[in-house]
Amino acid sequence: MDLFFYSIFIYLAGGIIQVIVPVRLKTGIFAAFSALATVLLVLLSLRVLLSGQALTANLPFHFPIGNIPVVIDALAAFFILVIAVVGLIAVLYSCGYLKPYGDKGSSLSAHLFFFSLLMVFMLLVTVLQNALAFLIAWEMMSLASFFLVAFENEKREVFDAAIHYLVAMHVGVVFLISAFLLLYIKTGSLEFSAFPAFFKGGGPLASLLFIFFFTGFGTKAGFIPFHVWLPKAHPAAPAHISGIMSAVMIKTGIYGILRILSLMGTPSRGLAYFVLGISAMSALLGIIYAVAQRDIKRFLAYSSIENIGIIGMGMGLGMLGLCYRNPGMAALGFGGALFHLFNHSIFKALLFFGAGAVYQKTHCRDMEKMGGLIHTMPYTAFFTLAGSIAICALPPFNGFISEFLLYLAMLKGVLSPDAPVKTAAIFSIASLAFVGAIALMAFTKMFSIVFLGTPRENHTAPVKKDAAPIMLVIMGFLAAETLVIGLFPHFIFRLVQQPLHILGAQASFFSTPHIGILSKISLALFIFVLLLLLLYGLRRLLLKNKPVTSHSTWGCGYQAPSPRMQYTGSSYVRTFLLLLRPILNIRFYIKSPDSLFPSQWKLKTHFNDFFDAYIIAPVSKSIRSSVNLFSWIQRGSTQQYILYGLLFLAIAIIWILGTSR
Repeated sequence: MDLFFYSIFIYLAGGIIQVIVPVRLKTGIFAAFSALATVLLVLLSLRVLLSGQALTANLPFHFPIGNIPVVIDALAAFFILVIAVVGLIAVLYSCGYLKPYGDKGSSLSAHLFFFSLLMVFMLLVTVLQNALAFLIAWEMMSLASFFLVAFENEKREVFDAAIHYLVAMHVGVVFLISAFLLLYIKTGSLEFSAFPAFFKGGGPLASLLFIFFFTGFGTKAGFIPFHVWLPKAHPAAPAHISGIMSAVMIKTGIYGILRILSLMGTPSRGLAYFVLGISAMSALLGIIYAVAQRDIKRFLAYSSIENIGIIGMGMGLGMLGLCYRNPGMAALGFGGALFHLFNHSIFKALLFFGAGAVYQKTHCRDMEKMGGLIHTMPYTAFFTLAGSIAICALPPFNGFISEFLLYLAMLKGVLSPDAPVKTAAIFSIASLAFVGAIALMAFTKMFSIVFLGTPRENHTAPVKKDAAPIMLVIMGFLAAETLVIGLFPHFIFRLVQQPLHILGAQASFFSTPHIGILSKISLALFIFVLLLLLLYGLRRLLLKNKPVTSHSTWGCGYQAPSPRMQYTGSSYVRTFLLLLRPILNIRFYIKSPDSLFPSQWKLKTHFNDFFDAYIIAPVSKSIRSSVNLFSWIQRGSTQQYILYGLLFLAIAIIWILGTSR
């Protein structure tokens, strides 16, 4: 346990010391401290995950917090491992990404300081088991990430996105406070250890509290319809912050849901179907909305919503396995969810880092204005391709393994004698398969429009070379990790095994007979990769010292094709989007040619998030209108404000005198 507190101290020390060093040393100093803290946390988390023995400590406080248990069990250790490793990777990437911001000395110092606070409070959220202390850490995590999103707050759209994010986080925390307050009233304790006794009683109140918790934590995670902050905040934040928010921070919402499930024991069947339904909707709508995007970071943000939905589907399947006493379904559902959470933290960080490299070189996020970047940014293109294959769950990369586990959990449900479970499993298989097909279309669109062909517009800055070496090394490491885990997933199985017991999946993850199938698939994929490398080496050997000529692709009779003749992202997915036009709320603006030789013609498409346009926006407008009714109170008069203060004091004195009698 001491290693954990040492790590917290090291993160804080790094965040403070970098403030007083020269600008050129800030990121390096912070990275050095982060690396030391990460080593300690990795050793600590692996010790707990491999042994299964929890570490505990107590921090004594007086009223109102009281005693604060600090517990690092297998579930907390799993999330600590993910947070620490991805956090260090993001810090190292920032050493290259933040170089152009060297003239923002004070802003850079504040940025790195809040980065250290984000790491500290994400870690504390996983180990604090006192409701009030947990909420304080949760709120500090949200505040730290707010300042990180608002790094370039001189830009109006960035500031608005940061405020939108902060408001959404506080809406979520209202549900968490309400749920913890009700638990305190019922149990008389703020410690998590007192809550299982209440949940074991079951009843409507227990189910209502879980829905409150799911709403609060689901807002952070990005489940639909609580997702509206995510597509706004991710494009506004710097790439390394977008990466850590999507890869790690939103997963703290998943941790919160899993922690509550571990306290509940066996949930009710209605809650299991509720989680499965919300998650399937999030996965489907998340990837459908992603297809319609032009902004590359907004595209990846909606993809994160899709993957949160996939993780949630695994949780729902695990809950159904517990409810219907199907241990294989429970183990594969929860195990697949945790495995996909681990995998998503890798390939989504890689994709955001690739998008950051592209933005740093082009100063543009609009995919329709890019093209041909593979010629000047070959390494970034190659690593982004690896991340795209992984997120589409194609072998031999890691996304395939975790989604395969979820399919196995669904097949366990299909074989169940219970008709509701069978129906839910069939629905889940169809949903996940449809999501996979759309994901393949979405990421082929993204990669081809950005990196292939020729540049489409002159609005982007000319790109002469690839990203900074440290950025390429980090992206290369993540790309290699997606492949290695896809070929050798067994070590991750060992990391997942102990958290399953905490979630009530008593069947050993390794004893599930279907895991043997994955071993054979991994061996076959390894042989396949070796054959590909062998063929590539043989080709290089045969063509050595032989001239290789290249010609332009046949242009179907066009002698001088222009960049405007290429497919755009919108045209590539136009047929699919038209099928879903009611869901996507797409509007077309067309100026048709009016002569044989028109001077100009235009086609624009505009997309609105249904929940944002028809739920959040009207509610926000109503709130603003209501608040404006009281605008007469604030007129800028100092005398009037003093009068308000005197009136308040007079009322307070009268109330105190009245109650004292």
